[in-house]
Amino acid sequence: MIEGGPIGDLQTFIDERWSVVQPRVYPDVAEGPRVPSEVTPGEAAYFLASVGVRGMQTPLFRIDDEGRKRSDRMPPTARGAPRGYHFFDEIDKNHLRLETIVEMAAMARLQLEFGWPREHLICESPIVTRDGADVLHQDALDVLLLEVGRAELAWKMPITAVRPWVGVEAKADAKLLGKLFDGMRACQASGAPHSVTSDHKKCLAIAKLQPRLFLGVAAGETWRLFTVVERDGRAVLGDELPDLNDLHFSPTAKPA
Repeated sequence: MIEGGPIGDLQTFIDERWSVVQPRVYPDVAEGPRVPSEVTPGEAAYFLASVGVRGMQTPLFRIDDEGRKRSDRMPPTARGAPRGYHFFDEIDKNHLRLETIVEMAAMARLQLEFGWPREHLICESPIVTRDGADVLHQDALDVLLLEVGRAELAWKMPITAVRPWVGVEAKADAKLLGKLFDGMRACQASGAPHSVTSDHKKCLAIAKLQPRLFLGVAAGETWRLFTVVERDGRAVLGDELPDLNDLHFSPTAKPA
């Protein structure tokens, strides 16, 4: 049973979007998705903030009538068109990707609790170039918190334009997040292959982008923050920090 409060409001939002998307995109799927049980009321509230109007700003995200997650903080396609990602699960059509809920809620929390301005946020990192050559594939990290804000984003961006203060990766649950960190540490220590091939992109992203901090987020309000240090001439995960104090945006700490 779906409770009231933010969880109930999130279910209402999902039901409304499903009622529009389902006849257009999933006509053979009758039952709509439910809020995943792992989502907390706090995460539901931040998710709703990510799709809600605040002051004069447009919502950080919107779910369009085709069931695509869209945002001006996501780099566009190669042709400059707005990019879209599936909100409803592509395989199990009447479910949601828990990781998507986590990511969108985290973006709003980073704004509202930790003070990161909109122009310092990138959702789904772009292709990163250095001297005109690609050095990092698209979507290497879920979120970048930029040292210097960028009002406009592009499909490909030079590394000098996307240098992050914090790199962020979202996973569906704490177990998957722990496996990610275990694999990253093994890779960085000995070059051992990741059990999940796509996770190696996170090691490459840290090595290329050299953020000051690395944040992992998962459902259940699991947030784990690490320093990034240089080891053998390469940027790698450092120590896990005991709290999130260093995650707050501070204009005086960012280079002009």
